Amino acid sequence: MNVGGNNKLPMKDLSTILEHHNCVNIQSGNVAFGHKVDSPDELAKDVAKTIAKIFYHFKVV
Repeated sequence: MNVGGNNKLPMKDLSTILEHHNCVNIQSGNVAFGHKVDSPDELAKDVAKTIAKIFYHFKVV
């Protein structure tokens, strides 16, 4: 994920999106989960969809 340069996703916005999905963003750019995740793939898809809705230049793959 690009947090700088072209088609960037600012770290502040990424942090807000991750917090919305009950994730904790660590300053190093890693993401930690404060709860058990039953389906990591579903969580990843949900986060990607949220990012794509807000930042239309991102595509869910």
